[in-house]
Amino acid sequence: MTRPAQLVFSLVLAAAGASALPAAELSYAGGSKRASAEPELQLGYTDLRLGIFSMPTKGNDNEAGVNNDSGRRISIMAIGPVCGIIPINCFTPSNSTGPGNRGPGAVSWADRDGWNWLGGLELSYNKWSLASDATTAPTVPEINTTALAVTFHFFQLGFQVPCRCTGRIQYEMGPFLGLGTAKVDYANATGTVSDTTNGLYAEYGLRLGAYYTFGMGFQIGAEARYTGTYVDTSSNIPGASQVDAGVSGLNAGLILGYRL
Repeated sequence: MTRPAQLVFSLVLAAAGASALPAAELSYAGGSKRASAEPELQLGYTDLRLGIFSMPTKGNDNEAGVNNDSGRRISIMAIGPVCGIIPINCFTPSNSTGPGNRGPGAVSWADRDGWNWLGGLELSYNKWSLASDATTAPTVPEINTTALAVTFHFFQLGFQVPCRCTGRIQYEMGPFLGLGTAKVDYANATGTVSDTTNGLYAEYGLRLGAYYTFGMGFQIGAEARYTGTYVDTSSNIPGASQVDAGVSGLNAGLILGYRL
């Protein structure tokens, strides 16, 4: 066999041997998978969420006939680990080879299980009505409140747990405090006199949530909250000055989000 023929024969054997080798496996969070042309999924730090909530059903005064017969809250929230933002120990591993690694000494919480401190900011639209009853509460006016608020979620504890799935299961809990402005429409029990005023709005409470983040980053979840509100307004409607326009109690919501 001539030398050129030997060279061609050797190249053919090498190519055949390479095709017979098993495909390389890549390590990732939760196991291993075959190498492919698709890049590794890069899950980030911040969750961006849209929330649709009910409002508490009890007026702050707890008077007969003073109840919230309709209410809703629509909010946009950004939340994520606070490592690197404030100097606290987040118990984050110093290195990672999994997807989402942001470089030497950095690792995304999305790539591990365990707990972490979180911080968040929420913008919300809130609306509710305190219904009066001319029989049981003849001196109590009807009060319709609309409020816009900026809410800070601080000292939030997040806990991510392992699952036999391609996504992540995550629980969160912690307090919140918000400030904003409110518009309040008053009407007397018979509906013959009305008044509108604006004032300070404040809210506070605790929340507990559960979320599932899919492999592509989309997120669904649910939250239960205890929410207290305060509305600083006044009106010339008879009986209005005797009633707190705020509501307080339990409320709940559904979450749609995306992990950036």
